[in-house]
Amino acid sequence: MHKTLRGKDAVTAITFVVVVFSMILLSGIPSCKAEEQNQTNVAGFADTKDELALAEAMSIYLMYNKAKLIDLANSGNEYAALMLSRVYSEGVNSLVDPERAKAWYEIGKLRMPQLEKMSERGNVIAMSWLANQYRDHEDTEMQAKAVALFQKAADKNYPYAMRMLSFLHESGRSSLLVDKQKSIEWLRRAADIGDPMSMLKLGNEYLIGEGGVSKDVGVAVGLYKRAADSGVGPALTRMGQLYEQGLAGLNKDLKTAFNWYEKAAAAGDPAAMTYIGNMYFSGNEFLVMDEAKAIEWFEKAANLGDANAMYYVGTIHFNGNGSLPKNEALATKWLEMSADYGNEKAMRALGDIYFALENGLPKDEAKAIYWYHLAAISGDADAMNMMGVFYQNGKASIPQNEQKAADWFLRSAQAGSAVGMSNIGLFYLNGSGGVEKDEKKALEYFKMSAELGNADGMNNYAMMYFFGRGGLPQDDIKTVEWALKAAELGNTLSMNTIGWMYLSGRGGFQKDQQKGMEWYKKSAVLGNEAARQRLKKLGIAY
Repeated sequence: MHKTLRGKDAVTAITFVVVVFSMILLSGIPSCKAEEQNQTNVAGFADTKDELALAEAMSIYLMYNKAKLIDLANSGNEYAALMLSRVYSEGVNSLVDPERAKAWYEIGKLRMPQLEKMSERGNVIAMSWLANQYRDHEDTEMQAKAVALFQKAADKNYPYAMRMLSFLHESGRSSLLVDKQKSIEWLRRAADIGDPMSMLKLGNEYLIGEGGVSKDVGVAVGLYKRAADSGVGPALTRMGQLYEQGLAGLNKDLKTAFNWYEKAAAAGDPAAMTYIGNMYFSGNEFLVMDEAKAIEWFEKAANLGDANAMYYVGTIHFNGNGSLPKNEALATKWLEMSADYGNEKAMRALGDIYFALENGLPKDEAKAIYWYHLAAISGDADAMNMMGVFYQNGKASIPQNEQKAADWFLRSAQAGSAVGMSNIGLFYLNGSGGVEKDEKKALEYFKMSAELGNADGMNNYAMMYFFGRGGLPQDDIKTVEWALKAAELGNTLSMNTIGWMYLSGRGGFQKDQQKGMEWYKKSAVLGNEAARQRLKKLGIAY
């Protein structure tokens, strides 16, 4: 999103991450009308109460809506409880929560005898869910039994079982060896019988050309279009993504993308609703910005279980955008819902909220650290950096530990955080935190951080030119170039550097006392103590 919704977190800025989407498809969870219809067909011979209850739970499980599955479980459907145990144990559209997984399993396990009976009668959903219970068992015989049950359901042309077999062969789980070719074969088999989710996953494989297939953009687009022709929401959304970002050889066309998203939204796909909301929030060459409509679409998607939409609604409430007044309590509620669905951006945002100063102190440091840590272990690069900061400085619940700080900064940098790059660069520069001193590595990290737009990285990169370190020649002109960029972003250290350059007549500047003092004043107003002391000695007010 643009404006107050953090540009880097924008839906339009989200790249086409085929790996993540592939994992979602393999889990068998996305909203899919074809899958719902499949369950209806399966339930056609479900002449018992248990078979109907199982079919209903599986239908919702495949809709990628945890909240609705919880409602069903709370209404007494114990098969939904069994499915929730896997949602929480594996983090399927959710936080990994072993305690909740165990609690739901204790309820759901009461239906295990019925699952076994239905499986023996040929119910493919029962076979698949028995397999799900067995596939991660420590006993290899149970794992083999899981594979056999998936195979049996797949032989009855059940797409979910085929996708699971593809997943097991791809990941080498349940005692199977990693076998990309077999994984692809199962996807092809499911696609050949009309399974749109397998078409999408197979399209991803051709798009990136890894493992079992050679890269073929034409085949990928053909598979995406076949999936979209089925009218399934995620497939229609995928076509919108391709046109919005100009991928897979298609020309970028925002209007065509919007049309695809509208079709997908009409088919009930919440992700498409989020994309539409983002387009309205930002506006573009064919669509007038309309915050009210954006919020309406975000709320629709959020209420259907889209974690990104929940995050955006929460952020809008926090900032008070458009027709919604600032409401921190409501913002926190939506962000916590998004975080519970596993959204690491929401976790980090909650950390930011609780770490924000109130009367000079964090509102709730313990909660801030909890959410930052959760976001960090979930993969959020900036939250990893915050964990590094906590270990570097020491907090009530986190003793100071420079080695752990360095580890988190390095992980943050490797995950793409510009501020993390700047921080780990300092450790390499100084040889601290158990990191061997290496000025060239420090320079590399400062340069990457600076080029990504981080003010601290720019300042540090400028200083490497100023002192001629890391293999660079001393260069006042380059120092000024990067210090100016950092100063414009509010970096007070760089403001001091520019002020000093004006006072010294270096870096391409003529000596200019007035301009030099102006830069020190800017720095002092923003709280830089060195600038304040310099002005105080000179008797200059700021």
